[in-house]
Amino acid sequence: APYSKHITHKAKPPSNTSFLSQRKTVAFQLAPFTIHQEDRREHMERVTRLSTEKAVVIFTPSNDCPMSYTVTTLFSGLGVCAAVHELDKDPRGRDMERDLARRLGRTPAVPAVFIGGKLVGSTDRVMSLHLGGKLVPMLKAAGAIWL
Repeated sequence: APYSKHITHKAKPPSNTSFLSQRKTVAFQLAPFTIHQEDRREHMERVTRLSTEKAVVIFTPSNDCPMSYTVTTLFSGLGVCAAVHELDKDPRGRDMERDLARRLGRTPAVPAVFIGGKLVGSTDRVMSLHLGGKLVPMLKAAGAIWL
């Protein structure tokens, strides 16, 4: 097996090594199948950094998604120049999508909309805010629109 070098041997560990640390070592040695804590943190930080680059940031799959099209068209119609990140075109997009799913508590995680650096939600939440008259004031407060 190509990953056999990552599997630990059955040799008895030193007596000063706890069972928990042994389990962590095994998990991290199976790297192709395990997401490292540092990698997860890196993806979270990347999403956070990208979400603050403009007043409105939208994470989407490619333009073929009708929900993403609806959200980007809504913001464009309101005069918002949003930053749009197409995750399927980003080499780390799948990991960022997992982070967004964790933040939203659901899948699919995209489109995911940030306004003023804060996660607002997906299409349903954005449309609900818009129909309730709360989206435009939120956009004004974030500096995305002025009128």
